[in-house]
Amino acid sequence: MKSTVKSITLELTEGNARYTLHALRELESQCRKVIDDENADEDEQADCAEDIMQISLVYDKLEKLAVKEFGEGVLVCSHDTL
Repeated sequence: MKSTVKSITLELTEGNARYTLHALRELESQCRKVIDDENADEDEQADCAEDIMQISLVYDKLEKLAVKEFGEGVLVCSHDTL
Protein backbone atom coordinates (compact mmCIF):
# COMPACT_ATOMS: atom_id res chain seq x y z
CA MET A 1 0.00 0.00 0.00
CA LYS A 2 1.37 3.38 -1.01
CA SER A 3 0.95 6.26 1.43
CA THR A 4 0.85 9.86 0.37
CA VAL A 5 2.07 12.69 2.55
CA LYS A 6 0.05 15.84 2.07
CA SER A 7 0.94 19.30 3.29
CA ILE A 8 -0.46 22.80 3.45
CA THR A 9 1.08 26.22 3.11
CA LEU A 10 0.12 28.72 5.78
CA GLU A 11 0.94 32.40 6.06
CA LEU A 12 1.31 33.83 9.56
CA THR A 13 1.96 37.33 10.79
CA GLU A 14 4.61 37.78 13.46
CA GLY A 15 1.90 37.91 16.11
CA ASN A 16 0.23 34.78 14.75
CA ALA A 17 3.56 32.92 14.78
CA ARG A 18 4.35 34.10 18.32
CA TYR A 19 0.93 33.04 19.60
CA THR A 20 1.08 29.67 17.83
CA LEU A 21 4.55 28.90 19.21
CA HIS A 22 3.35 29.89 22.69
CA ALA A 23 0.23 27.72 22.38
CA LEU A 24 2.29 24.72 21.28
CA ARG A 25 4.56 25.11 24.32
CA GLU A 26 1.56 25.41 26.63
CA LEU A 27 0.03 22.24 25.17
CA GLU A 28 3.32 20.42 25.56
CA SER A 29 3.50 21.56 29.19
CA GLN A 30 0.01 20.23 29.88
CA CYS A 31 0.91 16.89 28.33
CA ARG A 32 4.08 16.66 30.41
CA LYS A 33 2.00 17.17 33.56
CA VAL A 34 -0.17 14.19 32.59
CA ILE A 35 2.89 12.04 31.92
CA ASP A 36 4.42 13.00 35.28
CA ASP A 37 1.17 12.31 37.17
CA GLU A 38 1.49 8.91 38.82
CA ASN A 39 -2.29 8.69 39.12
CA ALA A 40 -3.00 9.42 35.46
CA ASP A 41 -4.48 6.79 33.19
CA GLU A 42 -1.79 4.85 31.29
CA ASP A 43 -3.60 5.27 27.98
CA GLU A 44 -3.82 9.02 28.51
CA GLN A 45 -0.12 9.12 29.35
CA ALA A 46 0.69 7.21 26.16
CA ASP A 47 -1.47 9.58 24.13
CA CYS A 48 0.30 12.54 25.69
CA ALA A 49 3.71 11.07 24.92
CA GLU A 50 2.71 10.78 21.25
CA ASP A 51 1.30 14.32 21.35
CA ILE A 52 4.59 15.65 22.71
CA MET A 53 6.52 14.06 19.86
CA GLN A 54 4.18 15.59 17.28
CA ILE A 55 4.13 18.98 19.01
CA SER A 56 7.93 19.03 19.04
CA LEU A 57 8.11 18.34 15.31
CA VAL A 58 5.67 21.13 14.51
CA TYR A 59 7.24 23.55 16.99
CA ASP A 60 10.76 22.99 15.70
CA LYS A 61 9.73 23.55 12.10
CA LEU A 62 7.69 26.68 12.88
CA GLU A 63 10.38 28.05 15.19
CA LYS A 64 13.03 27.75 12.48
CA LEU A 65 10.86 29.51 9.90
CA ALA A 66 9.60 32.19 12.29
CA VAL A 67 13.06 33.09 13.60
CA LYS A 68 14.39 33.29 10.04
CA GLU A 69 11.57 35.64 9.02
CA PHE A 70 10.91 37.68 12.17
CA GLY A 71 14.04 37.31 14.31
CA GLU A 72 14.56 35.89 17.80
CA GLY A 73 11.95 38.25 19.23
CA VAL A 74 9.20 36.00 17.88
CA LEU A 75 10.12 33.52 20.61
CA VAL A 76 9.51 36.05 23.38
CA CYS A 77 5.98 35.78 24.60
CA SER A 78 4.12 37.75 27.20
CA HIS A 79 0.58 38.96 27.52
CA ASP A 80 1.82 42.35 26.33
CA THR A 81 3.08 40.90 23.03
CA LEU A 82 0.04 38.69 22.44
